[in-house]
Amino acid sequence: MNYYKGYQQATAPFVLFNLVAESIEELQALELENDPLIKDEDNFPSYEGDICHLAIQNGVFIPRSQTQIDEYIASTAQKKTVAINAAKSANVQQSTFTFGGKEYLMDEASQKRYEAIFAGAPANHQIQTQNSVETLNSGDIDNFKTAYYAAVILATEP
Repeated sequence: MNYYKGYQQATAPFVLFNLVAESIEELQALELENDPLIKDEDNFPSYEGDICHLAIQNGVFIPRSQTQIDEYIASTAQKKTVAINAAKSANVQQSTFTFGGKEYLMDEASQKRYEAIFAGAPANHQIQTQNSVETLNSGDIDNFKTAYYAAVILATEP
């Protein structure tokens, strides 16, 4: 039977285990048979949401509360969502879209300009493409907006 010693770390799963002996004799030779942080393979703790159900406090295992586990899982889910959305935002920033045979930028400044054009009164506007400055005619704004929003949706798909 394998024997493992638990140790604490600052990040999830918070408690990890190292193999210390492959038999009771080896464990006894190491004088670890009474170590409270030793678990054999038949009594290995369970994990939920990448968190060990045990914590180490004052050199012994204590049960981790379900509230602690639930809070960590919720916090991790929120952090993952924020990271995913940040990656999607970066993807939009680096993307382009095609309208009228030209590639238009989607960086932050361009996005702000497009939104201002969409919100304003119809007029002709100068817009930076990837290679030149083009005139967006007032009659093309709705079609330009449709192409732009389609590109944003594509760049931010789950």
